[in-house]
Amino acid sequence: MGQGGRRKSGAQRAAIPLRFKAPICDAFGEVLRRERKTRQLSKYELAKRSGLSQSTLAKLEQAGSNPRMDTIERVGRALGTLGLVLYAQATRLAQRRRRRYSTIS
Repeated sequence: MGQGGRRKSGAQRAAIPLRFKAPICDAFGEVLRRERKTRQLSKYELAKRSGLSQSTLAKLEQAGSNPRMDTIERVGRALGTLGLVLYAQATRLAQRRRRRYSTIS
């Protein structure tokens, strides 16, 4: 609803920016899952260590949300590494995929 309880027109609704899932979100989810499994941690154990909920971790692993930098740092600390290391791994993975798909097209 717009101001005064009126519905927004199509032009007003179109002005609202859409959120696109960045390729790095998919890559970060894969890196997070791989690191968690390498350390033989369940989502429950990682949630306890990081102070995040299991559903938040599940969304991150499934690329269902865009993680904030402080969330990445918390997960990194809980895994015994730096969040920056996780982010760098995800960035490299996303870049490799981008190169691979650009050569196919």
